[in-house]
Amino acid sequence: MIVVTRHRPADVEFFIGLAHDAFDALAGRPGFRSARLGRSAEDPTTFLVSIEWADAGSYRRSLSPVDIRVRVLPLYNSASGEDSVFEVVYGVNADHSIIDRLPDRAELGREEFEATADVNAQA
Repeated sequence: MIVVTRHRPADVEFFIGLAHDAFDALAGRPGFRSARLGRSAEDPTTFLVSIEWADAGSYRRSLSPVDIRVRVLPLYNSASGEDSVFEVVYGVNADHSIIDRLPDRAELGREEFEATADVNAQA
C-alpha cells in the first residue's frame, strides 16, 4: 500500500519539519516500509510525500494511537484533495524481482472470470 500526497506549503521549512516529525513517528509502526519527501524539479514550492506500508491494515492501525495522529495529521492537513491511498498491483525491484498482486485469471473462479470478462467487454 502506498500513500501519496501532494503539498504546496506556505512555509517550506516548517513543512519539512512536519515531515521529519511524521516520518519519525511512523517509522516504528508495524508494517511501515518507507517514507520519502520529494520536491518538484519544475516547481520548488510543490512537494510529494510517499509512504509505503505492508498492507492497508498496517496503514490504518498505525494512525490509531493518539500520540501518532498528533504527529502525522498536521502533515496530511496541507495535502491536496486528490486520491492518495493506492494498492500496489504490479512493480519490479532493482534485483528484477516482480511485485504482482493481481490475481491470476487461472486462480479466479469461473463466475469471477466471466464477470471480469463481461466488464472488460463493456469498457
